[in-house]
Amino acid sequence: MKGHTALFYFSGHGFLTRDRADRYEAYLAMTGSQVKPKGKVCLPQNEEHISLDELGALFLKSHCNQLIVWLDCCHSGAMMEASFLQEALARSTHDGCDYSLMTACRNFENAYEGGPEDSYTVFTGNLVQALEREVDPRGAVSSGVLYDSVFRALKGSGQEPRGMNLGRPINLVTYPGRIQVSPEAPAVGKAMGISGIGENPYRGLEAFQEADAALFFGRDTAIGNLIRRLLTNRFLAVVGSSGSGKSSLVKAGLIPKLKREDAIPGSPAWVFLTVRPAEQPASVLLEELGAIDAALDQLVVIDQFEEIFTVWDGTARSSLLALINDWLAEAGGVRLVITMRAEFLDLCHDSAIVELINQSRNLYIVQPLTAVEIEAAIVKPALRQGATVEVGLASAILTQVLDQPGILPLLQYTLQQLWGACIEPGNSDDLRSVEDHRWQLRLADYQALGGVTGSLNARAEGLFQQLSVEAQQLLPRIFVEALVQSGEGAAESPLFMRQSASWGELGRLGELGAVHGALDPFVEARLLVSGDRVEVAHEAILTKWERLYGWLMASREPLRLRKKLAVEYHDWVQYGRSEVDMLQGALLEGGVGEGEFGELAGGAAGVCGGESGAARSVGAAGGGAGAEVAEVSGGED
Repeated sequence: MKGHTALFYFSGHGFLTRDRADRYEAYLAMTGSQVKPKGKVCLPQNEEHISLDELGALFLKSHCNQLIVWLDCCHSGAMMEASFLQEALARSTHDGCDYSLMTACRNFENAYEGGPEDSYTVFTGNLVQALEREVDPRGAVSSGVLYDSVFRALKGSGQEPRGMNLGRPINLVTYPGRIQVSPEAPAVGKAMGISGIGENPYRGLEAFQEADAALFFGRDTAIGNLIRRLLTNRFLAVVGSSGSGKSSLVKAGLIPKLKREDAIPGSPAWVFLTVRPAEQPASVLLEELGAIDAALDQLVVIDQFEEIFTVWDGTARSSLLALINDWLAEAGGVRLVITMRAEFLDLCHDSAIVELINQSRNLYIVQPLTAVEIEAAIVKPALRQGATVEVGLASAILTQVLDQPGILPLLQYTLQQLWGACIEPGNSDDLRSVEDHRWQLRLADYQALGGVTGSLNARAEGLFQQLSVEAQQLLPRIFVEALVQSGEGAAESPLFMRQSASWGELGRLGELGAVHGALDPFVEARLLVSGDRVEVAHEAILTKWERLYGWLMASREPLRLRKKLAVEYHDWVQYGRSEVDMLQGALLEGGVGEGEFGELAGGAAGVCGGESGAARSVGAAGGGAGAEVAEVSGGED
């Protein structure tokens, strides 16, 4: 049957047997099957039955491109046992097979018949209703939507369905007469009062969230791989370069799959918690995590795990690692997933977490999207929202992004801008007639944006040029001193990281109104994220906006010197301000190069040779990149 779609529907009786090792096995009863009840199990009296294990093996041998299985009988949830799921996941991952399985109840439950007036059983009745009711705007009913509907209808009834969808969603039925939004329907859009087009489906520089799952395309294989690992492991590190889509894969891919389907037996009933270290004080997060009941089945996701090394101090970091060790050392129900930039893996080398990451089954390296996956990420969100993509656009984008590491945020940002140019009200200068116009993402508009590689730089540079002279002078200081942290990468490929700052902290760099004047245009353009704190929307901005990258590169050495002097000053104060320990002569020359004093803070002058000319030069240099050292020294005097 290879290359075909198959639907297997069974409605009848199911029963359990138990062997001498007290292991249960579920069976479908065929016509003529005879069993003898014995407590909660049955003793078969003939061979007119088939075990669900055998049935699962037959399904896997079929090699169908698409397989749909609906079982309406008692104990049918036994089909969702881990051994079958693992093999199905492997087939889905390696052979591209798509599976949609749904059972009427859990493995320990009965499936009930309907009332005297009902034409169907409880499960089948809800199944039929969902097939008639759950029609999307394209007039189709998909496998995932069908399961969601039936599960919601029967949850808490004593007969809870179980389901699993692997691979791509399967369109089960299409009603041509019920299409609400036709990609081919002529329209000029909301600007002319014609409805039917959805909101912008592209996330720009922001990660996809759980609520965006319906617009998250191109990662079916990766999601299957994550689930397969979590079937047998309670820890999983999802690692990739900046811009590889780690956070989106977990938040919009893995979590919705576990919540809405029985991807892992019982996963819809788990407790889910997603946190990020930099979003709240370490003490608050540690208290929240410490209150977790490790006996409950739950999934804890720590997004951007590298922040425990770049933001937290050693004490808080050790406390978290000890807590993780406690979770995983016990035979509890906590599963832990972390996402982490690959560049920071070396920071783990002397921590307990490295032993977990080094186990191959615990580590998933996020791979770049294939050409087919990129095309899905481009085209399918537009189609879902009622738009089309001009022939040739996807191919043009592919030539720029295929096999390019860290390109996904730029791709999403460009598509977000392209949607705005082509679709959103007031952004189209097209004067064609209603009959000739289409809601369409167009190649010409994509080229006008500068393509994927030029769109972000063009947008940021345009905003910068519109700032006042005062704001242009203030902006470099805000980015360099407050919003970006410089790592220890190689000189030719330095490591820059985002860091957030409160408005109060930013107000120390300039009058708050001036700070808002410099930053607000970038917040409105979604290049910065603003709330109580301000943060760069994505690391891609740090390298793809050429002007900002130039600022950061020019500031690397002054920042390195500032940090060095801060450490030297702290040690000097701690050990009694000894004159012997001042930087003088060759040590001073090695620590601070000629012409660099202007970048350093006056407060660190004491450590740089007391009353020497060099020290006086440093002492005369106020503010600038040395403000942090000035505060440190001032606090000690």
